[in-house]
Amino acid sequence: MSKIVFLYVFIDVLLFSSLEVALKGLVGLQSAMQVNCTRFVIGGLFLLPLALAELRKRKIKLNKIHIRQFFLLGFVGTVFSLSMYQMAVELVPANVVGIIFCCNTIFVVALAHIFMRTPLYSWQIVALTLSSLGIVALIDPFNTTLPANGLILSVAAPIAFALYSVFGGTLARELGGISFTCGSFLAGSLEMLFLIGLGQIDFVAGFFSSYGFGFLAHVNLFQGYNLTTFLLVLYVGIGVSGLGFVCYFLAQEHGSPLIASLAFFFKPILLPILSFIVLGERLNFMMVLGIVLILGASFLIIYKYLEHNKHLEAKFRKRLLKKHTDNLFSKLC
Repeated sequence: MSKIVFLYVFIDVLLFSSLEVALKGLVGLQSAMQVNCTRFVIGGLFLLPLALAELRKRKIKLNKIHIRQFFLLGFVGTVFSLSMYQMAVELVPANVVGIIFCCNTIFVVALAHIFMRTPLYSWQIVALTLSSLGIVALIDPFNTTLPANGLILSVAAPIAFALYSVFGGTLARELGGISFTCGSFLAGSLEMLFLIGLGQIDFVAGFFSSYGFGFLAHVNLFQGYNLTTFLLVLYVGIGVSGLGFVCYFLAQEHGSPLIASLAFFFKPILLPILSFIVLGERLNFMMVLGIVLILGASFLIIYKYLEHNKHLEAKFRKRLLKKHTDNLFSKLC
């Protein structure tokens, strides 16, 4: 495996681990929907030339079914999941939100079993249990001072993103990871712009506010900009949502899905350090316990993935050797 793969992973670790810290810098200056919409418009446009090149390479022309899937998955992944994520960052410490979100890989296992009928092994149940206990430890329900709505959003966001991953897997394999990500980002951004546009109408804004969707009412996409916020928006848009996903899929292409997912393994370690240095967010015993449990679940998945791949490789080599031996025997006969 090329050393460049580990450079992609290193870049991903830095970008993904710093996301919540950067988003926290926009809290109070820009609304959640403003940040989320702007971020994915910029990220989607950044990925667009790479996505078009990927589609040309695969000789694929998008059709109505692809576009429909982009809008459906864009709604689940960007409008629903990542809007909740941004709102959670406004209410809960960045390190808590980010570490819980790292569990989306574990949630993918559970949701793939429920919706795709994939097998659920005992070690996956152990990983799910560890990650669930880790989330409980992070929240520390008996002593928490964190707002309930922030905690609900923190857990709901990765579950919704896992749904996006599960149902988007087939389309991503068909079109390529960059094309799928770009398409769902841009489709989700258009949906957010549509909802934000509706929210400018007074009676619609009143309806949104009456039914708990006040975050969609009278959203100003151009408020709160200064040099710092402009650079932060560019960072989360081009840096994390654009370059971060490019490096993630390049690590998959030149390495493996496991190697690419190492970014989410190291994030629970690096994020609390960055949150402490930049934001002054401190860790207590329960937070450390939660991080350890979630890391344990991630390590178990990585270990089993390696073990599974090793078994498949040995099985493939055995079949190849048998085929070679049979061919040799037939020639001798």
